[in-house]
Amino acid sequence: PELMAALTRAQEALSVRQRAEAIESAKRNARQALQSGNFDDALQVVAETAKIHGLSADFQRLREQIVAAKTTWERDQFIGTTARQCEQWWREGRFQEALKGVEAALQKYPDAPALTDLARALRADWERRQRGEAVRRVLADARARLDDEPAKAIDLLRAANTRFPGEAELESALASAEETLRAVERAKASERFAAEANAYLVQNEFHRALDALDRGLRAYPGDGSLTSLRDAVASRRVAWEREQEIAEAIRGGQVLLAQRQFEQAERAAAAAFE
Repeated sequence: PELMAALTRAQEALSVRQRAEAIESAKRNARQALQSGNFDDALQVVAETAKIHGLSADFQRLREQIVAAKTTWERDQFIGTTARQCEQWWREGRFQEALKGVEAALQKYPDAPALTDLARALRADWERRQRGEAVRRVLADARARLDDEPAKAIDLLRAANTRFPGEAELESALASAEETLRAVERAKASERFAAEANAYLVQNEFHRALDALDRGLRAYPGDGSLTSLRDAVASRRVAWEREQEIAEAIRGGQVLLAQRQFEQAERAAAAAFE
């Protein structure tokens, strides 16, 4: 009986040692599979060992570690794949698809920095492109109106500058349109002064014609058309006054001739044509 008891104890001790060795071997294999990223293999080792030897506390912790690592890996894979696909769509100009893809992924992983950063960049680029398109439409509309309706073109550009502050093209277009409108208004005013002067000029009212042109030049200093017209009027005035002097001299000479005052008539004629 003592021999049988000793044999039993030896067999039990062997069984315990073999079980411990099997469990340790299983742990090593599971950890190796985990480190290699073979999560399913690691879980299978844990499951098969648990069937034979039960699920100890150590094995339970190892199983939880493997499940957590697998979940993290799958999360990272999903986020990485989604981000790459959406970035590809973005490069292709498929903004709506890219944004929808990112937003759908954020529903699953709302705290993923890669997704939140990508969504933010996509929205910013989309808004920037929408803004650029709106600016281009305004510029095209304003240019189409500039020749015939400069005031309306300016209204459009002022509204656009308020809506899209800091856009260099809009600011430049507005400055150019305002200068164009000033030039148009200046030209119209110049034409009005010139028309007034010409109306006086046909009546040989040189003083009034020059006064109109001087008023125009005070309002628009250096205006080329007004300056040229004033020079012409001044020259015309000098010529007209000379003509009047000659005509008066001729009339005087005719009177002297009629009175047979030949010498006086000759001197008057000579003086008139000096």
